[in-house]
Amino acid sequence: MTIHRNLNYVHNTGNAHPFSILKTAQLAGWACTRSGSGNGGVFDTDDVFAQVVRGDDIVKSGPGQNVGLGSGLEAMGSGNCWFVLRDPDGNREIEIRRREFDGDGDDDNWSIYYSRTASFTGGSATSRATAVDETQPWDSADPLFTSAGTPNLIHTAFDDSPSPAGEYGFCSVEFNNPNSLRSVISIDDLRNVAAGDPDPYCIFVDENLTKEAFYNGNAGHTWTSGAGWATGRYCWPENYHNWGRIAYDGDERHPSIICVEPTVQGYLGTSRWFRVAAVGRGYPNTGGNRQYLYVQDCSIVDLLDGSTVPAAI
Repeated sequence: MTIHRNLNYVHNTGNAHPFSILKTAQLAGWACTRSGSGNGGVFDTDDVFAQVVRGDDIVKSGPGQNVGLGSGLEAMGSGNCWFVLRDPDGNREIEIRRREFDGDGDDDNWSIYYSRTASFTGGSATSRATAVDETQPWDSADPLFTSAGTPNLIHTAFDDSPSPAGEYGFCSVEFNNPNSLRSVISIDDLRNVAAGDPDPYCIFVDENLTKEAFYNGNAGHTWTSGAGWATGRYCWPENYHNWGRIAYDGDERHPSIICVEPTVQGYLGTSRWFRVAAVGRGYPNTGGNRQYLYVQDCSIVDLLDGSTVPAAI
């Protein structure tokens, strides 16, 4: 098992976050099955994007900065640009598309689509691919990433090994000054699921997250806030948010957050990425030899590599 990461990725445009996801995914065995450069005019059944993000400089060199292979020639971030990613076993696909406008004011407006089994087909330089079973976790009408000219810092992690149920997942987060969590995108390949469950995963997308997103005292409270969307809900025990604890041996234990079905509150599994910390810590303070990224009372497992210190912004 290898966790492929792009850490401390600093940019000044919302175009950088989908770029980080696209390039890191391919290092972990995900395939870019088709993409379009939008108003740049290029379409291919591959990755058309080079190591360049529109509205910013060429991807910085150095640890954690130079991700992917840059198989194409187009800059990421023109209006209408898009790409499709397929997991290593071809089980699921996710598509990310920028709003139609070229201007810097729309750098933060991206849509996210998901296909469970049918796969995305078609598409052109400016028209995204579609799938008959697609759902839309996020609409570009609501800003998801950072607007142009605002410094942002991104951490992205993909696991190249499947969960016990055969699913692949990733987690990507973005921070703004002063160390505030801007957005989270995650395909959570759940653990401890019931044998034979056809959907042993949870998709989570949300933006402008506050402490309350990780600190809810009500049983069955969804972790999402605002327009966030998920196939399941992350739940906290009632009136007992920080159920992580310091054990007899002095080590801190972080139980995984439970995920339930959103309508009947039926158990789905436990989160692969998100756990409940024993005490709240503000970003970028970490514990566990810097292996966990802490955001208030939530810890994100495997997002860090145990050696890279998360940068402040």
